[in-house]
Amino acid sequence: MLVTGVPECCEVAWRAWHMDALYVGAFIEEVDMHDIEVAIDITSHEDIISVYEELLKGSRNHLRSFVSKIEAEGVVYKAQYLTQEEVDAIVDTSMERGSI
Repeated sequence: MLVTGVPECCEVAWRAWHMDALYVGAFIEEVDMHDIEVAIDITSHEDIISVYEELLKGSRNHLRSFVSKIEAEGVVYKAQYLTQEEVDAIVDTSMERGSI
């Protein structure tokens, strides 16, 4: 067994499923960030904007985590929904803390 708890005969499939799950997670965060930005643009309520900004922090942190795990496997992450520049700007910065 090379992956803890996964029989050697299943390791290749497990690694592929794991990578697929990481890519799905990253994709969801990219889409969420886009949707939250759109929501911010169409509201004028400062309290709602504040909540959206906190949600953006969480999504950026989650994207950083997913990309970190993908790249730890030796794969260069390619943006799936946002631009590559947007994703690079996010993952090249530190984790954020919320104010709530």
